[in-house]
Amino acid sequence: MARPREFDPETALRAITDTFWKHGYEGTSLQDLVGATGLKKGSLYAAFGDKRAMYHAALRQYDSHEISAAIDLVGKPGGPKEKICRLFDAVLQGASKKSGRRGCLICNAAIDQAATDAETTKVLTASINRLEKAILNALTGDKNPTTHSNTARIQDTARGLLASYFGLRVLAKAGAATPILTSVRDDALTKIPSA
Repeated sequence: MARPREFDPETALRAITDTFWKHGYEGTSLQDLVGATGLKKGSLYAAFGDKRAMYHAALRQYDSHEISAAIDLVGKPGGPKEKICRLFDAVLQGASKKSGRRGCLICNAAIDQAATDAETTKVLTASINRLEKAILNALTGDKNPTTHSNTARIQDTARGLLASYFGLRVLAKAGAATPILTSVRDDALTKIPSA
């Protein structure tokens, strides 16, 4: 009979995610993951698979927490500009704390691994598409933006806002000063058409 696990997989996965977020895929060793989780190699492998599988699990965990939190921000009541402003303001607030300067794991993975790993690309694409859809919904105020007039223009605006959001995350990681981050946010908000 198999022994029951003596650790919480979700807690371990959060530690794995934080480690990859801090060091990237190449910069994270198996020993780093062992140290972060407090688990032995065998337990890590049994629970999550090899290092690559752990990385993919970390990206999915990031999606379920961080991307979902961003989607929740733009899903709250308010007008389009107010909804998108909440999303950008969360980055500005995070950048004011040391922990907010580690950027976005999606951006990090896109630069670090997407060009060489198809599964990473698949996971990132799903996360990006989810956030883009939420931004599009925030702009149109409905769940079926394809029925909206000027669909192509609104889609372009949503993609531009998505690019600005991820760009803001990269700038925050690079240590850009608050006035620069605020300027990027303010410029992005001017792209939102009036209701």
